Amino acid sequence: MNDADVRDHGAQEGDLVMPFYIVCDTSGSMSGDMANVHEALLELQQEVKDTPLIADLTQIGVLTFNSSSQVAIPLGNLEYASITQFGAGGGTNYGESFRVLRKTMDEDYQRLKSQGYSVFRPCAFFLTDGGPTDREWERDFATEFHYDDASKAGNRYYPRFIPFGFRDARLDTLSKIAYPPKGGRAFVASNGTTAGQALRSIKEFLAQTIISTGLTNGSGAPRHVVAETTEGFNSTESQYAGGDVF
Repeated sequence: MNDADVRDHGAQEGDLVMPFYIVCDTSGSMSGDMANVHEALLELQQEVKDTPLIADLTQIGVLTFNSSSQVAIPLGNLEYASITQFGAGGGTNYGESFRVLRKTMDEDYQRLKSQGYSVFRPCAFFLTDGGPTDREWERDFATEFHYDDASKAGNRYYPRFIPFGFRDARLDTLSKIAYPPKGGRAFVASNGTTAGQALRSIKEFLAQTIISTGLTNGSGAPRHVVAETTEGFNSTESQYAGGDVF
């Protein structure tokens, strides 16, 4: 959302923004899933339109990754985004997606603060159908997102990071990037769950989490409200509520 959008849609100085990022695997193995991803994003966009109380509060951005990573839909009000179908090809470089997400988050934070917003801790949903093809992905994740509260070292603005996997993705791999570690949660589709079913369940989880989180702002105590279950998925345990306004 640019400055004109802020003026046009009535945002006031000091308003709270809750950033959500969707980081979507577009490697070669996802080539048959892109139509389902596109449909899921369009449905999520419609749910945002149908919930005007959270339309401006919860800004959403989409990043894609394969051998490289890029911003596909800049962070903003998803209601006004142009959503086109993504292409697919290349490898599954987790580390590159982490680096681009961190850079994007930092830039978005600076932009929102310069516009006078208060910014809530971001939440990132990571979607993949397989394991990483790069070797240093765990180190890269730690470099970009780990934070030590005792020493104040690392990324204080780390996101709530929720990975989803299906097809060849493994829960023991994705659990390593569920963040923060105390209360982090990862999801992997059960055997027999098709890619289409998995993506629909993920979309429903995203919509429920984004809308429920946005509605907490009216209570005066904003927090992440993460959906409890996702049909057709196994998950690690988590009750971390999230929070923090910057």
